[in-house]
Amino acid sequence: MGKSEKQVLKIALVITAAVIFLLFVAFTIFMALLSRSQNIRHTSDYLNRYETFLNYSLGDYAVIRDSVVEERTPRGPWSGPGTLSYRAWTLEFTCQDGKERHFRFTNRNPFGYYVTSFAGEMAISHLQSEVVSNYFTTSEPGFTRVHLRMHFQGYPWERKSYRQLLNPRHGLQLASATPQELIANWDFTIHLYATTSSRDSAVYMDAIQRFKAMTRTLAEYLGQDQISIRFRLQHEGITTGDISFRGYYYRQNDTFETRSYREVHGRNT
Repeated sequence: MGKSEKQVLKIALVITAAVIFLLFVAFTIFMALLSRSQNIRHTSDYLNRYETFLNYSLGDYAVIRDSVVEERTPRGPWSGPGTLSYRAWTLEFTCQDGKERHFRFTNRNPFGYYVTSFAGEMAISHLQSEVVSNYFTTSEPGFTRVHLRMHFQGYPWERKSYRQLLNPRHGLQLASATPQELIANWDFTIHLYATTSSRDSAVYMDAIQRFKAMTRTLAEYLGQDQISIRFRLQHEGITTGDISFRGYYYRQNDTFETRSYREVHGRNT
């Protein structure tokens, strides 16, 4: 074997050894990551940080829970099982309507998320009582389940929206907020859903007519010009595509613009 060949072989052996060593190091690091516990601690004190806003928004309130919660987390793709630690609060206050409410929040998510979610929940409860119950009850044959969803159209990372919402002088007052105020002043929107399981055509056609009448009343009650709607006739988890529909109601010209599920999906869903 010539001298040059020996040099080439020597270089090849060195490169091979280096590659093996790097693979060993990478494997060791990978196994260490897999076995490492992923412990996450949320430490922000929301009760103290947002005290001025809470005094403004709730009025007099009592802290009935202030605790640290610990949860076991499953193994992740790059880590072993670990612990999630965060703080949770429950505040009791009285709304303008005289009802006691419990505002629950943690420091796992942005504080504005809990404020908007709670405002939406209170608004839906009010609408269920004042509007929906006049059209649908839980005791009727071929029960029709009506679901309202009201949500804030901003997002936690849109700081401007939440900065206005959480302003301690001009922000959202949870103790007195109404559904109308949420829509008119705070960029909330509402979606209306209904599902019925009746096989009797007279029953589900009547439910559709009541659903549309309720939508009109709701739009008028809220002063909202457009409402997203969805109606499903469903049996054993299958939606009847030619009866079920989705779309919008427009209050100004009192029209429903809808498409059947069969038009949208081409079949039952």
